Amino acid sequence: EGYGNMAFIDRTVPNLGLLPELVNSFEAGLELKFFMNRLGLDATYYNTRSHNQITNMPVSAASGYYTAIVNSGIIENKGWEIQLNASPIKNNKFQWDLNFAYSRNKSQIIELAPNVERATLYEHWRLTVEARPDHPYGDIVGYGYKRDNSGNVLIDKNGMLVRDETPMVLGNFTPDFGLSLSSTFRYKNLRLSFLIDSQIGGDMFSGTNMYGYGYSGNFEETLEGREAWYQSEAAREEAGIHADEWNATGGYLVEGVYESGSIINGEDVSGQSNATYIDPYQYYQKVSMWQEEIHEPFIYDASFVKLRELSLSYSLPKEKLEKAWVKGLTFGVFANNVWLIYSQVPNVDPEAMLTNGNGQGYELYSYPNKRSIGISFSINI
Repeated sequence: EGYGNMAFIDRTVPNLGLLPELVNSFEAGLELKFFMNRLGLDATYYNTRSHNQITNMPVSAASGYYTAIVNSGIIENKGWEIQLNASPIKNNKFQWDLNFAYSRNKSQIIELAPNVERATLYEHWRLTVEARPDHPYGDIVGYGYKRDNSGNVLIDKNGMLVRDETPMVLGNFTPDFGLSLSSTFRYKNLRLSFLIDSQIGGDMFSGTNMYGYGYSGNFEETLEGREAWYQSEAAREEAGIHADEWNATGGYLVEGVYESGSIINGEDVSGQSNATYIDPYQYYQKVSMWQEEIHEPFIYDASFVKLRELSLSYSLPKEKLEKAWVKGLTFGVFANNVWLIYSQVPNVDPEAMLTNGNGQGYELYSYPNKRSIGISFSINI
């Protein structure tokens, strides 16, 4: 019969007094050419301040609404964009061209709306991406490890991590800078080119790893030695497997020190290095979204280096086309997303964010990026 007519109430407070967004921008550039255009430099510095940005801010649910549309304050972006072009070798038969690019953007939240300490840009699994005054845009805020005054991770008497109950800034998705290098080699009618692209700095939260490690156990890191822990203690004793053997084959030892008040076998071990092995399954469940949700183990450095493009082509010499109806004929092969050369993020691509909008820095259930290989054919009439 269907659901019939349905009515929805908009939970966002409208704002009839919105002001237009204003942007103050300063930009200065320099372009230089040397040695008959064999060497070139193009540099740009910019500084931009955005005022009265129109955003949704959270409000008390007791009001009957969830968010309100407001003018949110001032955000500053400043940085450099630099390109260096060079042709180290250039003659009638062979030419080598290089392009090096550097970009750096530094963002800063100058202020938000009145009486707003932070703005939530995205939220899922109790981890948020936020804008905070005097911070770079895009703080990643969630639950981390509880630590002592010396920075040591605290462990309870059962050998398990202790969660800090106060959410903390675990990272920021804004990269420090980007670098790219492209190069083209031409020998007679043969052309080979490639592009290496990189991002240095910036952090990300991987929800795929949190789910894969903590709940489903899909990743190989959760496999080694765990079969011993699926047996009951009685079964292990009957099989003659002693505690020391469990530790060697199936136990997991979390690095840290015992928290204050930890008593083991009648001895106060507070501040001592953890020596209690635990079931790996229990460890991964502890940090997963199905128990306490400790996000810190799944915050990664999002730096990467990629061989982004690679192509090889050949153009028929013009003298062979003098009697043909075409002026140019080129065919070749190409590949995109060829090789992830460097990454510190396991199991997922560091560029595979949930969204390119305000959810940057949050990855979840991403598919592997596709590598494409093709053949190109072009005709110039």
